[in-house]
Amino acid sequence: MNLTRTAMIGTCVIAWFAGGMVTADDDGEQRDIVHASIDWRDFLARHDMLWNRLPGNWREAPWTGNGMLGSMFWIEGNALRIQAFRGDVQAHRPMTQGFSGYTRARLQIGSHFLAPVGKPAGCDLRLSYYDAEVVGTIYTDKGDLKIRHFTHAEDMAIVTELEVARGEGPVQLTWQPDKNAMPTRPGYARAKEDLPELQRKYRSRYPTEPFPPNPDAVVKSVDDVNICIQHMLGGSRHCTAWKMIKTGQGKQ
Repeated sequence: MNLTRTAMIGTCVIAWFAGGMVTADDDGEQRDIVHASIDWRDFLARHDMLWNRLPGNWREAPWTGNGMLGSMFWIEGNALRIQAFRGDVQAHRPMTQGFSGYTRARLQIGSHFLAPVGKPAGCDLRLSYYDAEVVGTIYTDKGDLKIRHFTHAEDMAIVTELEVARGEGPVQLTWQPDKNAMPTRPGYARAKEDLPELQRKYRSRYPTEPFPPNPDAVVKSVDDVNICIQHMLGGSRHCTAWKMIKTGQGKQ
């Protein structure tokens, strides 16, 4: 049976209420009338999402997150692209540059690219709802790449564990910041010449000034930790830090 997301959530809610219902006697004392022992790992595993074909874009990608920080990954070229995003990374521009959909827009941060030795050819991945992590194997024409990927529940950290097998070699890691950290949809003035058309379109005297791009991100290394700093014209900035650690033979 195929369950929609709404139906699955409804099933979970019903099961939760069935786990412990109470009633009150005439004297007001509460007594349990129903008790069910539910194996939540087994129950949620029935609804885990599975991939046996490589995700080719963000719409097909497995994702993890903790409500603030999150990520998703898919294959781009011969690399695994891991996009990072955070809910409070916003434009913080004055309203004279446009409506809140642009001046307060949530912005993309950037992506890591994990390049194996071989060309990715297939996968066997599972998004575990109980553990909130993606686990499985990516198959290449050189060997296997085992992966475990999750966003920490409390710390603002994304973790990717890799293990190569059957001829795969060390994975190369690169970082690509989002270009100028700008809104992804059109509708803001890039130059003064764009203002009259947008004012007519929105039937408003706003925007009254262009929405200039942010400066390029600054990437550097501090104490063997890679850091990317994106300064924003709205007065804020955000920073991404990462490090590749060898944890054992064939493990990173």
